[in-house]
Amino acid sequence: MSRIGKKPVIIPKGVEVKIDGSLVSVKGPKGTISREMPSCVNIKIDNNQVLCAIGEDESKDVRAKFGLVRSLINNMVVGAEKEFTKGLEIIGVGYKAQNQSPSKVLLNIGYSHPVEYEAPAGVALKVEGNKIIVSG
Repeated sequence: MSRIGKKPVIIPKGVEVKIDGSLVSVKGPKGTISREMPSCVNIKIDNNQVLCAIGEDESKDVRAKFGLVRSLINNMVVGAEKEFTKGLEIIGVGYKAQNQSPSKVLLNIGYSHPVEYEAPAGVALKVEGNKIIVSG
């Protein structure tokens, strides 16, 4: 049995989880996510928690999917509740970054010319000193 699979996924306020067979849908303030889960893992909602279960004598393949399903559902809940943010640090003599718009950054990072990077739709870039904050 997977230790991760045994842990319940807490459903925070403002997030709604629906289970329709093996299809799990999570709706929150940051969006809606749906995913088809392996049918060998039983998923149910109880007291604002999502619980995953398998039988005692399941195969190694099913036991491996047990922890995976719980982790996928947890990631869906976190993604629907909070915005993803990652910080990138630029280190180097003469290296710098400048904001040109909320989704465009001009980078001077050792090339003979400045590099202009535009983020995909729904992703924001923010420069703070030598750090670039990516969120979306």
